[in-house]
Amino acid sequence: IYIWGSPSETGTPRIWGWPIIENEALTENTGLVGSFMPLWIQLVERRGVIIEIGFVNDDFTKGKKTLRGSGRWALPVYRPAAFCTVTGI
Repeated sequence: IYIWGSPSETGTPRIWGWPIIENEALTENTGLVGSFMPLWIQLVERRGVIIEIGFVNDDFTKGKKTLRGSGRWALPVYRPAAFCTVTGI
């Protein structure tokens, strides 16, 4: 395994096999570091995944369909002291 992912792998960039999640809430040169143990943080599904399939504009004549998926999740942190913000990266 490569630290930054396999050179031949396309798609979502990864570090140590985990996908990189971009977040616009952090400013430039800032990052979050923490212990993501299940006791301290949890991914909670607030609403099931919704998949919609349909025709858009002239897709019917082209034999195409448009697929849209969405979901709603929360990330409650039970131990904020397990996470910190790093600046000046």
